[in-house]
Amino acid sequence: MTALTHEDGCFDVAHCGDVLMHVLDAQVVPREVNRVVKPGGIIAAREVIADASFARPDFDLLRQAWDSFGDLSAVDKVHPQKGMDVKAHFVEVGLTSFRVSASIETSTTASELACIHHFAHQWFLASKIRDSAIWNGEATPALCHQIGYGKWKDHPGAVAAVASGDLVAWKPASSPLSDFSNRKGCDPRPSQGCKNSES
Repeated sequence: MTALTHEDGCFDVAHCGDVLMHVLDAQVVPREVNRVVKPGGIIAAREVIADASFARPDFDLLRQAWDSFGDLSAVDKVHPQKGMDVKAHFVEVGLTSFRVSASIETSTTASELACIHHFAHQWFLASKIRDSAIWNGEATPALCHQIGYGKWKDHPGAVAAVASGDLVAWKPASSPLSDFSNRKGCDPRPSQGCKNSES
């Protein structure tokens, strides 16, 4: 995503999900995505907001796990609150027409909860990550020992919710008459409606 091999203006639509949070220079990705999208094209992005995410019931424990995840991610140069800034990064590459929103993706079924449980064990509770969190002071041995998620996963009221900042941007057409002629003069933005050039 930081050095795409595609030529300029290859795609009508591009989407990146939870990408900005993993790159050191967050401006590289919007710049590359903007480059490979055609004039008049659509760019979409979704980035997590860890501080607004949660699991219930909490057992006076799981919020600490979320906070430790955020702190440890920052140590590893990951940015788990990037969803709050997603618009700013795309503004800086020259885009001006946006629809920005926030969403919460919930996990409530047995299979969805099992997936969250698996992620917790494979990532935060993995020995390398756990030892790093303890070493950096982002978690304690007692916290890591308690965070099993098994009790939570099997609780009848269990729910997990991951919050995100969402963006849809419309890249300006370099020549409105020519770039939109093949769309019969239709602006793809839902809020703008459609004007048929043949009428």
